[in-house]
Amino acid sequence: MAVEPRLIYAQNCARCHGSDGRGDAELKKTLPVRDFSDPVFLARASNDDVARVIMTGKGQMPSFGGALSAPKIQALSGYVRRLGKGPTTQ
Repeated sequence: MAVEPRLIYAQNCARCHGSDGRGDAELKKTLPVRDFSDPVFLARASNDDVARVIMTGKGQMPSFGGALSAPKIQALSGYVRRLGKGPTTQ
């Protein structure tokens, strides 16, 4: 079965991080939601860094290590980094 990072993101991440990866505007008023388009984030966070946070959680973000397989987490981390760089078709 093919890994669909766009669907995994929509199901697990978009509620807080927004469909465009910039963070839900209302939620950002009360929680420190990561904006994936932030140039500092894009420069510092590798795919492995993003995968680690997805797997273990961070702050109020829950861990997805028990819910998503390693290949899905790797695919999702790459999708998050591409999403932050602008419009994506994947």
